[in-house]
Amino acid sequence: MRTAAACILLTCLNIVGVAFGQISPGELSAAHARLEGMSNCTRCHALGKAIANDKCLDCHQELKTRISANKGYHAKLVGHECVECHKEHHGREFSITRFNQAGYDHKKSTGFALDGKHTGLVCTSCHKAQFVQAADVRANQTLLRRGTYLGLSTSCVACHNDAHHGQFTSECRTCHTTEKWKSVTGFSHETARFRLTGRHADVQCASCHKPSTTDPGVVRFRGIAFERCVDCHADPHRGKLQGTCESCHSTSGWKQAESKFNHASTRFPLRGLHTRQQCAACHQSDGAKPGGHMLRFVKFQKCADCHTDPHNGQFTARQPQTGCERCHVEAGWREGPMKDFDHGSTHFPLRGKHRAVKCMECHGKRSGARPAPVDLAGYERCASCHADPHAGQFAGGTKPRDCAECHQEHGFVPSTYTATMHSATRMALDGGHEAVPCIKCHVRNTVSGKQVQQFTWTTAPRCLDCHKDPHQGRLDRWTPACVARHTCVACHTTGNWTDIRFRHEQTRFSLDGRHARVACAQCHNVSRSNRGVDTWQFQGVPMKCEGCHGAATPSDSAFQTKGGPHR
Repeated sequence: MRTAAACILLTCLNIVGVAFGQISPGELSAAHARLEGMSNCTRCHALGKAIANDKCLDCHQELKTRISANKGYHAKLVGHECVECHKEHHGREFSITRFNQAGYDHKKSTGFALDGKHTGLVCTSCHKAQFVQAADVRANQTLLRRGTYLGLSTSCVACHNDAHHGQFTSECRTCHTTEKWKSVTGFSHETARFRLTGRHADVQCASCHKPSTTDPGVVRFRGIAFERCVDCHADPHRGKLQGTCESCHSTSGWKQAESKFNHASTRFPLRGLHTRQQCAACHQSDGAKPGGHMLRFVKFQKCADCHTDPHNGQFTARQPQTGCERCHVEAGWREGPMKDFDHGSTHFPLRGKHRAVKCMECHGKRSGARPAPVDLAGYERCASCHADPHAGQFAGGTKPRDCAECHQEHGFVPSTYTATMHSATRMALDGGHEAVPCIKCHVRNTVSGKQVQQFTWTTAPRCLDCHKDPHQGRLDRWTPACVARHTCVACHTTGNWTDIRFRHEQTRFSLDGRHARVACAQCHNVSRSNRGVDTWQFQGVPMKCEGCHGAATPSDSAFQTKGGPHR
């Protein structure tokens, strides 16, 4: 009996299965598998009609809510049917949410543009169950389990961890971009309570915003003390000064304190060159701490409290009560009284070219080192400062000559040495010698191993020392006295070379009668060389009548006179 009933039941089921297979076009997808069977057809299909959107939305309430609110992608598909995109009866493994992900315009379809690093992500990187924020979607566990594109938020923290742990709003776009997290281009410190000015604008964020002491993984952006400079910066003055840092310094730079600080408010107002000094030039390290500077001084009233005495006590030894201000002022070391220093008040008044000489040319250059000497030994002698240009020619003898005898302070040249003074020497200047420039005779020569102009000689001056013998020695045998002294004074004078004082009676041919009126060149032939030098003939001149007048002798009658021949 039981066997017969089982067979009848199995036969009925086979008949129903064959009938359903003839009506259904195929199995439903896994998402709709619970609707399989003839009794569930009308849950999606209207009798005699195609599938209506209302049937779909009766189950998919999450979509219906968003379409009604005109939100999301499906709200933009008004006039379209669900079955246009979502096909069924293709089997359990068939995906009914098929679309072209590569060509999908996320901004146009959803209103959320994918840019920056988002462009390289696949859909499932963001559309995950753990990122769903909408309460109605999260309540549908079946939907979450199978996967959905609904319920995400455009807030960054919906997908990303909040790196700031609630210190800022969830709108990361306020400061960051999708290109790079550390590119904080959207943030302006002007919107904060601490605006960045001066050098603060160049400081890296991490220099001030450091990890929290309680949670090293979190960088602190709030709760940071900033009202006082010492909240971030160490006090380099170590509490020695009163007031705030802003009273002297600015954010433009720590070392720009002089632009704000008024030194006149101290016991040492800055004047002259002191106003141009860097603070650290005076306020140097006090040695207590590297980088620390001494700001309060016990001694500063005297120049020597800060400055080294460049004179090494040369003045204090004379006048202990005399300060630097007697000669110097703060406007400049060489300004004030020093600029108009009256050297006439010293033992060596400055005259002539000495007035144009710089102080250190005498006070310092001679010693070759500091301090510059004030008292110069031997200043009364020129040779103490100046080199002898004459190589000692005037330094010898029982009474050395002084430079001032020939030169003066207005200039070394021209010399004050006169022809009258020259007359006191072994070579008195007279005649043509008076018009000769000094350097014509006093030429450069080697004296004591140096090339200088020669002014002194060991022997008496001689004509031939300077002049060439125009007679080329032809008269030496007739003028032995001149030859011995190398002088030409037997015939010539210093007035003029052609002014001859020679007397022909000194020769073997005395001039008498008409011979006395004959020019010298008539008998002493003159020949001129190609160099323009005249050479006179003094040797071999005939002394007989026929030597000059010819061999023919006039007739006796030419010389007969009343008184006899030659009368």
